[in-house]
Amino acid sequence: MDFQLSERQVELASEVREFVRGHCFRQRARQAEEAKEYREELWEKVVEKGWTCLTIPKKYGGSGEANRTVHFDIN
Repeated sequence: MDFQLSERQVELASEVREFVRGHCFRQRARQAEEAKEYREELWEKVVEKGWTCLTIPKKYGGSGEANRTVHFDIN
């Protein structure tokens, strides 16, 4: 069984990593949790990138990515 990430998966991991770093994700998540509020503008950016439907089949409007695509380390 091949456990290597595809070129697409490596690119996606890099894109997500840069997004998280660029938006101070941990700090914002902590602030939102403490304030018990929802960060709609951050969620909208995630939706715009299509990350909310990665594993949904293309025939239903998703990206059709394999489940393992969404399970990578963004540290």
